[in-house]
Amino acid sequence: MNLDVRIDVHPTDAVIPGFREGFVLLPHQTIGYKWMRERENPSQEKYGGILADDMGIVCPLSLVGQWASEIERVAPGLAVLKHQGPSRTQDLKSFLRVHVVITTYDTLTSEHNSFKALADGAGVKDKRKNVTGKPPKDALFRAQWCRIVLDEAHKIKNRKTQVAGACCALDAKFRWTLTGTPMQNGVSEIFSLLKFLRVKPIDNWEYFNSTIAKPLETCVGVDKAMKRLQLVLQKVMLRRLKTDKLNGNALMYLPSRYVEEVSCDFTSSEREFYDNLVQKTGNAKRRLFCSAAKSGQAANYMAVLLLLLRLRQACDHPALVSKDYKEGLDSTAYGEDTTVDDASREAVCLFCKGCSPLAAHVQQQQQRPCSSAKIRKILDLLSQVEEKSNGGDKTIIFSQFTLMLTLIEPFLKNQGIRFVRYDGAMSLREREKSIEYIQKDENIKVILISFLAGNTGLNLTACNHVILVEPWWNPSLEDQASDRVYRFGQQKDVHIYKLKIDSTVEDSILRLQRQKRQLTRAALGGNESKNIRQFGMNELLGLFGADADDGVNDQAMQTTRATAVTLTAI
Repeated sequence: MNLDVRIDVHPTDAVIPGFREGFVLLPHQTIGYKWMRERENPSQEKYGGILADDMGIVCPLSLVGQWASEIERVAPGLAVLKHQGPSRTQDLKSFLRVHVVITTYDTLTSEHNSFKALADGAGVKDKRKNVTGKPPKDALFRAQWCRIVLDEAHKIKNRKTQVAGACCALDAKFRWTLTGTPMQNGVSEIFSLLKFLRVKPIDNWEYFNSTIAKPLETCVGVDKAMKRLQLVLQKVMLRRLKTDKLNGNALMYLPSRYVEEVSCDFTSSEREFYDNLVQKTGNAKRRLFCSAAKSGQAANYMAVLLLLLRLRQACDHPALVSKDYKEGLDSTAYGEDTTVDDASREAVCLFCKGCSPLAAHVQQQQQRPCSSAKIRKILDLLSQVEEKSNGGDKTIIFSQFTLMLTLIEPFLKNQGIRFVRYDGAMSLREREKSIEYIQKDENIKVILISFLAGNTGLNLTACNHVILVEPWWNPSLEDQASDRVYRFGQQKDVHIYKLKIDSTVEDSILRLQRQKRQLTRAALGGNESKNIRQFGMNELLGLFGADADDGVNDQAMQTTRATAVTLTAI
């Protein structure tokens, strides 16, 4: 929902005491600042909120330096302490000597575990040493903070994770969450933010589940549940989109943004490989549900996700499918419960063992290094970018699979295209150097980025083309990836290319993306909630195609559907 807000912005409101002399907030920043000030009013029981603009401070490791440098640039009078690493302080007095403490989610989780272990084991608060004889690293939880700010707050979306528990356990007067994607898969993710903010009574899971999450899941009382959620968010959340206006003018100047779904054509051997894989997937799926029916348990959804993962990989490159089972499982969902029972493991392993010979057959029929439909299209797009921009534009290539990035590399070298890479296996210094090269070196035209490592936090306005090699389950994460270039400071028109293979599982994933966007718009934008429901096992099976239930035992399906599982992992 695009808004045109009418608000008088006085010039004096744009000057913040303590900021660098001459630094003036932009109009939309001024409005956000005033709203945040109003949300810190204890007399009215206002203690913070959610700043959810379209894309002590807690942040991902890669953003610690960025936060510190921005504070120094804007407010040089503020003393900053970076609290991370094995040598970090445990002296509370060190916190008192600075204005801002910047830490990471991993550090926070580690210190919370130490804090809990001491409390649970010793039972005496003044016993400040662990079994090694050293003071425990838990200073963050022994301090009373004036204000806690969670950057990239969607990191706590799963209420059951340790990081969510750690953030909620911090002692602070005011609490803030910053995220462009407060909801990615379902409304249960918003609960973690509300729990962190301590918004009563909705910060209690039983209350939230019975009044909001469950009605949306079962499609009983959807309108009432959605309106209740919208009412809460209207109180505690400020969300502005890039398309919103202020007093009839654009909220901020940004060039045009174009998104294009680009179809890639399989060769006959690639299509044969994919169709054979679909058949094997169907057989493995039937084994999973028959096993579930015999045991009287629900089919393991992580095993189902792995079957879908193989189809997605086949759309990228046959070589991806021949990777071993464990690596495939690790790629399916990160940071979630990936437990797979023995019966499911056996069914999927039989499936995977049959995939490798198929992949090898395709590779034998093609020249080495082995190309694929998507690699051919990537090279075609890069050639078009080079020609149309006269060599002046740069491109980001995103893929979930690091092996796919590796497979792309030799083709870039053969074409004489200079590139850098950014993925989670690289050290922080190596990643920083890659960002520096793509931003400053005119000869570097492409950066290959692992989706999970680089879809948030990075500022890559030197690029204005983005190639998404495969559609991701979660459209919000795709938006975050494209926002690496489509952000304040971009001077050129931005082009987003979403690669897809027609008549494959990718068609179903794109349909799923549209459903998820509808749910997000309803919850965050006040849109109508008609035909809204959360994503569950039934919808997951629908990704296999129209005959998803073909050959699946009715008892197994009933057992699975009765669980009403919400798949937050995707």
